[in-house]
Amino acid sequence: MAGTMEIQERSAAVQQPVRRRDEREGPPPKLAAVPPLGTRLWRAARLRCPVCGSRGLLEGWMKLKPRCPTCGLRVNRGEHDFFLGAMMFNIALAEGTLALILVGLLIALWPDVPWTALEIGAPVLMIVAPFLFYPFSQTMWLAFDLLLHPLTEEELDWHRSSEEGAMRRSDL
Repeated sequence: MAGTMEIQERSAAVQQPVRRRDEREGPPPKLAAVPPLGTRLWRAARLRCPVCGSRGLLEGWMKLKPRCPTCGLRVNRGEHDFFLGAMMFNIALAEGTLALILVGLLIALWPDVPWTALEIGAPVLMIVAPFLFYPFSQTMWLAFDLLLHPLTEEELDWHRSSEEGAMRRSDL
């Protein structure tokens, strides 16, 4: 019984009520001019900045520049764990694409499916695909994250003026 009460106390301490914005806090933050999701995803698929559409986000295939050279948006949005969402996108893109290719091959080659070639080729592609999709997953996650956490003028100003190692959000 004591264990159950301890768990309930811990979960009560973790759960925090949703805080509604009080009108006395002033006007809501002004959102930055960001294109619609479809435009952002199209730009991200072409390895461009989802906000301004400029090129130059890639420093190398496996490394993105810390911020957009044109609008100043930080690729990690100032969060130390921002890459976790990009990893999820990478796995979903790579493995989803491989699944579609496998189903397409099975349908196209049925009944003479080269099973030996698939047994060798599929694992190799499963290893290689995440590396091929890595920069796309980074830019796609950035485009999608702007839907979840809209960019405000204040945040964009912070992106432009902050030092490289600075983090915007705390671990609370």
